[in-house]
Amino acid sequence: MVVLNDNQHTAHLNADFANVLDIIQDYRGKALQTINHASVMTAWHVGAYVSNKIKNAQWGAKVVQQLAEYIHTQDPTLKGWSRRTIYKMVQFYDVYSSEQFIARATTLKLLPASQEIVPIASAQIDATEFVPFQSAQLQFLTKTTWSNHCSIFQRCTTIDQYIFYILYAEYEHLQNKELERAIKADTYSRMLNDKKGQSEMLKTTYPQTQLLLKDKAILEFLGL
Repeated sequence: MVVLNDNQHTAHLNADFANVLDIIQDYRGKALQTINHASVMTAWHVGAYVSNKIKNAQWGAKVVQQLAEYIHTQDPTLKGWSRRTIYKMVQFYDVYSSEQFIARATTLKLLPASQEIVPIASAQIDATEFVPFQSAQLQFLTKTTWSNHCSIFQRCTTIDQYIFYILYAEYEHLQNKELERAIKADTYSRMLNDKKGQSEMLKTTYPQTQLLLKDKAILEFLGL
């Protein structure tokens, strides 16, 4: 039996404790990923359902308010389901199911070029059953949290900005406050306007290519 001195014993305990902490943090991270995935999927499907009702002139602003009140009445434990939140989900769905986003995401290779995407509204089977989008689209949206998506929609205006900050938040592992600081500092413009950051080969070979595709950071985000 090996007898350890106090320092050795402390070192061994610290190593054991570190192993336990690693286990806790590993499963905590997996739990947070699961929660994030569920939050984004909830926002997507609720947004799709309500968007379809609004586009078919079945619902108006008053009905959306009634929906928010109904949710609160039926389950008071569900927090944050205000009229404003529901409309954010509608915007979330409308933007990322739009032809403009699909075309841009395909160009950036975020979605496969051969992907056939049918909008939920046109693929509706009945009032409660929908044909889902291809998984690649939702996999992209779950790269960041629902809170981050809300900040992006609140502070950004273009699809390229939406895409950039989703990728940036994932790449830098940004929490919501960190992402908001990055958006406020206009990281998007600063990075894309930095001529030193552009790939010389792409800049020379493809002078007409849009700037977003010539930036080294964006290429790294996309794994190209």
